[in-house]
Amino acid sequence: MTPRELLRSCNYDGAILAFQSRIALNGEDRESISGLATALISARRYADALPLLEQLSNRERALQVGMPGRGVEIATIQWILGLRAEAMQIARDLTRGILDGTILYADGAGGVTQGTLLYYMAASIGDLATVEYALSYLKTLASKPRIQQWPGPIAQFLIRKVTLFDLLKEGTGTSELAMAISKASRDLLTRRRLCNILFADGVVHRSNGDEALCIQRMKECEKLTNPLLEMDWFLARDEVDREASPME
Repeated sequence: MTPRELLRSCNYDGAILAFQSRIALNGEDRESISGLATALISARRYADALPLLEQLSNRERALQVGMPGRGVEIATIQWILGLRAEAMQIARDLTRGILDGTILYADGAGGVTQGTLLYYMAASIGDLATVEYALSYLKTLASKPRIQQWPGPIAQFLIRKVTLFDLLKEGTGTSELAMAISKASRDLLTRRRLCNILFADGVVHRSNGDEALCIQRMKECEKLTNPLLEMDWFLARDEVDREASPME
């Protein structure tokens, strides 16, 4: 099996060794370095993944003006590691860079991922001013044509323009959660989008003070097979880990 096949099959230790072997042959192999970082994150070896993400981020920003680098991934891992202030600063800088044009490349909807991440972080620590900023940022994105592209509907949901049922229908083709979960087990794109949806709904419940429903959504998200590319899934898994071991 290739390193990517090992990773997709959730054989994280095997994938780590396979990617490390490739990097030993070519230390400039960015695809393998990226794959190793994902495998390490998947194996909960967050501290080991962080310098690789920083290395990749620096390289990507140097290659082309306006690139965001790996800011979303770095902020996510810093958050999981407990570096909350540093993580939030990166998330803020990403949203500001998108608004002022110094960051030219984001997701298909123009930067909804960054705004959702900041909203989650702010809601989690009760930073109401940053919650308001994040929602204002998402409203700005929602006024632009690109909001129709995924994950644009996530922003529309977070600013209360569409319902959860609307969001499920848009993202998975069904408004029934059970059917969406079943479909996600067979289709990667559906799984990625359902991960975004469940995470976003959890964030809304946390922002509204309903922690029980927030954790329920995080558990539903974490139960999906790791989609690898969605930082929402790793944040949801961290929420489940913390809920299971609250003293850690």
